[in-house]
Formats: sequence, C-alpha cells, structure tokens
Amino acid sequence: RTLVVLLLAAPGALLAGPAPPSAPAALTGSDPGQGAVVDTAPTQVSLTFSEQIAVSDDAVRVLDPKGKRVDKGDPANPSGTTYTVRLLSGLPDGTYTVAYQVVSADSHPVAGAFTFSIGAPSKTSVSVSAQASDDGLIGRLYGIGRYVSYAGFAVMTGGAGFALACW
Repeated sequence: RTLVVLLLAAPGALLAGPAPPSAPAALTGSDPGQGAVVDTAPTQVSLTFSEQIAVSDDAVRVLDPKGKRVDKGDPANPSGTTYTVRLLSGLPDGTYTVAYQVVSADSHPVAGAFTFSIGAPSKTSVSVSAQASDDGLIGRLYGIGRYVSYAGFAVMTGGAGFALACW
C-alpha cells in the first residue's frame, strides 16, 4: 500500500518543483547599430543574439525607405550567435529597416526591428511590428505542442487521482 502511494506521489513531486528559468533570445548587438548613421552603404548587416537561434531563409529582412527588400541571399552564421545577411550594392542614402523573426533555443518565436541610415536619416514608409507573430508555422507548432503537454499533464494527474480514489 505504501509502495503504491509512493509510486503515484513521486511523479507529482517531480512536477511540482519550479521549472528552471529560461528567457527567449535577445538581440544584443548589430552592425550597423540601431539608429546608426553610416557614411557609405554597408555590404552586410550582422545581428548578434544572446544565445543560438534557429533562422529560416526569410528570418532577416532589410527594407529600403519605400519598403522594398534590399537584402540578398539567406542569413549566414559566421560565428556562434552572430548572423549576417548580405545587401545589394549601391544602396542610396536614406533610412533602412532591419526586421527579424527567429526562434530561440527554448522554442519561443522572437521578433524585432530597428533602423539605420546611410548618409542622413530620411522618412520611411516601412511599418514593422516588433512582436512575434503566432500566425506562422513555428507559432502554430508551438501552440500545438503546448496544448499536447497540457493534455498529457491532465491525463497523468487525472489517472493518478482516479487510481487513488479507486484504491
């Protein structure tokens, strides 16, 4: 009888403890930096995150003042937590927007945006939300996984409660 109680209580005790803290990745630096004004057009934009992230082909976008993409190729990972995207050559003066949407190591979608200027700041018609969108594939998969884990927990605790009630 004591053994059955211990077998049923052990999983509950393990799950009752606090989960280790985890924070989604954060952008810790960029080149050009946020709000920077550079004299000549850069050949690439690099983003440095606080941890390794997962990037897709369209994870980093660089937009000109009218909202047209000026990046080329997929993001590259030259070192650990730094990701780069190449830019078209001969970019004119103006304010450019860098928008990113990536997935952190703990599977949270992370999104953000910032601007830099070539020559002098200008008006920009780009409006980018800095919030991660749950409309994409990653957001849907994350939601499905979250609810599957909730259902599993409910079945496990309900089954243990039922076994105790019958006993």
